[in-house]
Amino acid sequence: MKNIQEYTFKKEQEDFGINVWELDYFLANYDIQNRSIPHRLKFYAIVFITEGTGEHLIDFKTYSYKKNDMLFVGKNQTHAWLKQKNVKGYIAIFTQDFLNENQQTFKDLSYSYPYNSFLHSPKLTITNTNTHYTLVTVFTLIYKEFSLSKTTVSKQIIQSLLRVAFLKIKTLSKQFNLEQNKSDISLFIQFQNQLDKNISITRNVNEYCKILNTTYRKLNDTCKVFTHKTAKSFIDDVIILKAKQYLSDQDKNISITSYLLGFEEVSNFSKFFKKHTSYTPKQFIASIKQN
Repeated sequence: MKNIQEYTFKKEQEDFGINVWELDYFLANYDIQNRSIPHRLKFYAIVFITEGTGEHLIDFKTYSYKKNDMLFVGKNQTHAWLKQKNVKGYIAIFTQDFLNENQQTFKDLSYSYPYNSFLHSPKLTITNTNTHYTLVTVFTLIYKEFSLSKTTVSKQIIQSLLRVAFLKIKTLSKQFNLEQNKSDISLFIQFQNQLDKNISITRNVNEYCKILNTTYRKLNDTCKVFTHKTAKSFIDDVIILKAKQYLSDQDKNISITSYLLGFEEVSNFSKFFKKHTSYTPKQFIASIKQN
């Protein structure tokens, strides 16, 4: 098993912050040999399918897609192109800074819709005709503007168009129209952020309550609102996903993964992993090798 490949923006493209292709051109010309092998993105991607069918791997789950579907791959997520048949549409990849620039609305993109894979499926089907027409129009404009020039004004136009697209996409979220308390949303985002920073140090809910200056009941209730799970169950989900990400990289074997996730004994990690996945870490690694 090779080390999992990480893809970053090329230095000459990083300042502009976005790349856009027509999907059939991208699939015919870019990374044909390696794209079916799981790899990790250090940026965000959005794929809009207007024709055709296929399958895509995102964080070790396979998603079938067809006309009118959108796929979202977040920063640090693992993905692979598995199958494609007569696929057309658009693909845009962009940095966090590109969308954040002069727009704080999207500063927590990794933890919100549609890029929070713990809360939302990375596949969205556009069923509303008017919404579909709007998104096709916006992505066509993004592609045309990107193809024209790479000026500061062009960048600002594309940023504005991409924001329009995401705002339209956000209206399709089941949570978008709910009058949720902003403090609950903020608490849940902070909780996820702290898990990313401290998962190797503690898996204890009470410790996170202290860090977040909240009560156990408040954090637990907030998790149930957003995930329909307890805070402890949500922490377990985060650990399992991070374990799979680590185990998919040859540099991080079972012992290293166990250490990085804060388990004092490898045997305890193996038991935890099998309890939540029904297979052992060795079996998971073997399945990755087969793919």
